Amino acid sequence: VTTPCLPSVPATPAAPAVNGTIVAAPAGATAGYATRIVVMTAGASATFYNGDVTGHDVRSTLTDANRESVFHTAPSVKGGASDRVVGVELLAPGTYAFYCNIHPNMQGSLVVR
Repeated sequence: VTTPCLPSVPATPAAPAVNGTIVAAPAGATAGYATRIVVMTAGASATFYNGDVTGHDVRSTLTDANRESVFHTAPSVKGGASDRVVGVELLAPGTYAFYCNIHPNMQGSLVVR
């Protein structure tokens, strides 16, 4: 009995982070956020974990009347540290772009359900 050869299956793309955690992996300044799409429940909190050795932050591209990001972390979160993402608990369901103010090429999307 011979077993037929099956065609190779393409790799499944990485699923979005569903726990409200934004992650910067090593070399984040060049590679970007490890979690480029983050999903959270409306009213919940979110965390940023910096797994890089370089400082990073999270800022929404959406700003309020004072031109402040509607959600953000501290201005620079040290490598190996975590910080609360302030303001996400107030977001209505929708998709919100974010970036690193220190390395603007680092970009992602926060999906609030």
